[in-house]
Amino acid sequence: MIRPLVTNGTPPFNKGHIDQICRITGEMKLEGDTIPIDCLAMRDRSWGPRQDGRQPTVGYNYAAADPENAFLAVSQCKATDIWNVTTGFLMREGEWAEVHEGRRFVERDAEGHPVTIRIEATDDLGREFEAEGTAVNNNVFKTYPSMLCWNSLMDWHCDGWQGWGEDQDCWLPRRWRDHRAAQALAGS
Repeated sequence: MIRPLVTNGTPPFNKGHIDQICRITGEMKLEGDTIPIDCLAMRDRSWGPRQDGRQPTVGYNYAAADPENAFLAVSQCKATDIWNVTTGFLMREGEWAEVHEGRRFVERDAEGHPVTIRIEATDDLGREFEAEGTAVNNNVFKTYPSMLCWNSLMDWHCDGWQGWGEDQDCWLPRRWRDHRAAQALAGS
């Protein structure tokens, strides 16, 4: 397991939040077939009630190649398509450090779904990293009325390694509608 990132009292996670990449093993059954599972995945957990209401526009990106190489970058978008990394971590060759600054760049298809994500960030040890991910699939996920999330499985490349992870592209539904309308007017 990779050292967790723990945050306390950060809205909307008012009672605390943890992000930790762990090894997942087991099996699942699908239409009579048994499929073995042995992979790395994110433990993403919050405590306490989340309040429905005006949500920030957030990008949540992570990937892991192995227990020694992984990243998490959480970003907020306060202006059109400017995504600033606000928290996360970098695990490079077994050395873990928090990430507090950087940018997230999003390339979208004609429907607005994320296709390619690029993260450029710096950790607290001064190490810079760049990660580029390609969406393998996506689905919409609406946790509660004020949150719409495009969730994608991502094939990531970072620091010379390849790994799997996720992109969560989270919006207040009204903000998503306005963003898409502006893109349509601009012809993109």
